[in-house]
Formats: sequence, structure tokens, C-alpha cells
Amino acid sequence: MLDDDLVVVPAADTFLRHVRFGKDQAELTTRTYAGHVALYLRWCIRTGRDWRVAAEELGLFVDWLKFGSKAVTSIDRPAGSRFVYPGLGQEVDMYPSLGRIGTLRAAPVVALALVTASFTIGATPASAEVFCGSHSVDGAIWTEYTQTPGVQRSLGCPTTDELGTPDGIGRFQAFDNGSIYWTPDTGAHAVWGAIRQHWADLGWERGYLGYPLSDELTNPDGYGVRQQFQGGTVYWSQYSGAHAVHGLTGWWWGQNGYESGFYGYPTSDEYKEDYVGGIEDNNTGVRQNFQSGRYILYNGGQSNAFESCHTACIGYGGITNTKWVKKTEVYMNLADQNKRSTHVTPTDAAFASTSHSDTASSDSADNWKQVWSNTLMFPHATQGEMHSTYEQLYCHASYSYSNGNGGHWGGPTWDLEAWHYDMVPYDAGKALQTKCNWGE
Repeated sequence: MLDDDLVVVPAADTFLRHVRFGKDQAELTTRTYAGHVALYLRWCIRTGRDWRVAAEELGLFVDWLKFGSKAVTSIDRPAGSRFVYPGLGQEVDMYPSLGRIGTLRAAPVVALALVTASFTIGATPASAEVFCGSHSVDGAIWTEYTQTPGVQRSLGCPTTDELGTPDGIGRFQAFDNGSIYWTPDTGAHAVWGAIRQHWADLGWERGYLGYPLSDELTNPDGYGVRQQFQGGTVYWSQYSGAHAVHGLTGWWWGQNGYESGFYGYPTSDEYKEDYVGGIEDNNTGVRQNFQSGRYILYNGGQSNAFESCHTACIGYGGITNTKWVKKTEVYMNLADQNKRSTHVTPTDAAFASTSHSDTASSDSADNWKQVWSNTLMFPHATQGEMHSTYEQLYCHASYSYSNGNGGHWGGPTWDLEAWHYDMVPYDAGKALQTKCNWGE
């Protein structure tokens, strides 16, 4: 949407561009096309053309963009007027002094597609201006710097001219407090503050994040901000710092509400971690931490991992540190989502003992509550699956005596597999005989 200065309205632009992973094209085109519509309408007004047929004279429009000064390519607002232009296809009454521009339909969109191709090849400047008496800001970078609300104030003065990026693909310009980066595919976007520093730490545009696809956006919770890049999104809040989220971790986090959901903000980037998907030394994968001691995991699949991770699996967990439970982790096989398992790391007090009776098996209901006190229940759980998992937890707690070798019968984790049948009535003899693994 455009205001009466033919400038993009920040609130409307933020709403229209408020998209997440996999929606980058919608986020890219909203402001770009609105800005081009504004330039086209300015030209029509300044030159007295009817916008509905002026697209036939695109050559003159391009010359106006290239060689007109900022004063020529801008438009004065009539005193006392205030208007927001709706989207394409709606009729509106424009300034009385300017007459009726009319219904915004397809003609300028077709024109702007051609115009965009004309002035983005080689980043031909649409406008140019020297700021702070030192460096010129040109073309798409000028548009980002001067037309996007808050950018000029946040960046300060330019400290370099426009330069080529080391990868040979894009252009950038440095300012007192940040930079603006441009490529033909991503457009021009400002990067500053903690997000810029984190992007730099990850290798700038040559790192896995690539170029920015959006400006910095305020998150729906009002506490943090984010910026989308080609390879992921960097999130920042005062309490968590700046961290990148991408791939399957980002997908699972998004499925559970992003920063407003169960996990909150990321408190780390992804990093390599041992004992992911299994308890063997070589069961390695990746982990990313979030607020409240919660985290998301990924293992590419290993034959000696948990059965749910024999092929690629995604997992998640939570640090509990309650009386009976240190942490709980859940894994789901990506190829067969019926393969879901829960793995409980008990405290020393939880293991069965012949010397005292106050163990996890003595209060199975509370033990069950502690298992899920900081971890989501495994996905798509049925009543039968939950009851079977409860029975397996009780079985492990009941028979986890010391094995005489410094460990406990059943191993260091209690493995609860959703595909085991619901044993009704519970058969303690069969549970012991099968080592709490009584089959499907």
C-alpha cells in the first residue's frame, strides 16, 4: 500500500510481508512492486500522463528514472491531505488538485515488470544522492536507504561508495551502523546490529545463510526481531541474543509456534552433538538449544541408534532435573512417522533399589508427570500408545536394579517405544521376560 506521498506504508508493508520459511518470494515482491508503482505514478503525475496508457512510453519513463534528480522524481503532498492507496483493482478518489488517477489495475504491473528488468541489470541507478558530504548512494541501495522507514536513521551516514561483494554476485555499501546488500535475485536490504554481527560471524553472504531476503522485522510477540536470509532466518531478543534457525530444526520449531510457541527463542545455533538418536559413542547429530532448557535434535540415521533413528530422524527434548527425571528426549523417524520413541534419563534416585523403597516405581503417576514436565508428548499420540508408554516406564522403573558393573539393568536410559501394544492387563512376568520390550 502507498500513502499520499506515494511511499510504502510501513504497517501495511509489514503485514503483507509477514511470512516465514519457504515464503520468501511473497516477502520480496511486496515492497519492491509497491515502490515501482509509486515511481510510475509519480512520473505520470509530473508529466501529465494518463497512467492507463502511459506504459506505452516506457522508454521515456526509464530516462526519467535514470537522469531525473530526487526533486523531480518525488512528489509534493497537498496541504492537509492524507490518503492510503488500496491494492490493485480498487477505485479510490485521489487528490482533488491532481484529478482522478483512477482504478489501479494490471497496466502498471505489466509496465513495472518491464521497468524492473530495465533498471536492475547491472544495478543501473534509479536515483543518486550524496549524503553527509562524502559518499553517493545510488540505485536500488538508494531506494532502500531513503524509502524504507527507519533505515536511514538506523544506518547513519555512508562510509564507502557502492562496492562489489567478494563472491562477484552482489553489491553492498557500508554505513556508520550497518550495510545494505543487493543482488538481482534478492533486491536491496539493510543489515545492522546484532543480526548483522551474527551474519558476519557465519561468513557474510558466502556463509550458508547467503544474502538477506528481507529487512529486519519485528516479531509478533513484540519482544524480538528477525531477518530472513536465503539459507535461514536470524532471530534476536534481548534475553537470547541473535541465532540462526534453518532446515528441519526450523521446520519443527515453526510447527510448534516459532518464538511464541513451546520452545521460545533460540539460545544457540545448530551445533554437532554426541549421543543424538542413541547411546553409543558414535551416535552423533546436530542440536539447537532454545529457552527453558528445551532443544531440537537431528540424526541422519545409524544402524546402532535407537530404532526410531535407524534412518533419518528428528528429535526434541527438555532438561527436567526433577526428583526422578534428568531429561526426556523424543524421536520420530522421518520416513515412518509411526516409529516414535521416548527416552528418559533417570536420576540416581529413580533407579530401583533393594536398600530403600522410595524410587520412581513407588510413585509411577508422579514419575510420568515428571517425564513430560518440560517436553512435548510424542506427536499424534493415541490413548493406547500413551498407556503402553506408561506401562513401559513403570516396567523400567521397577526392574532397573544395579547390574554390579557400575550401571543398571536396562541401561542408562529408559526407552519407551510407541509401537509396543497396550498390555491390558499388565503382565509383570512377561514385562520382565521381554525386558520391557514386549513387541507390537
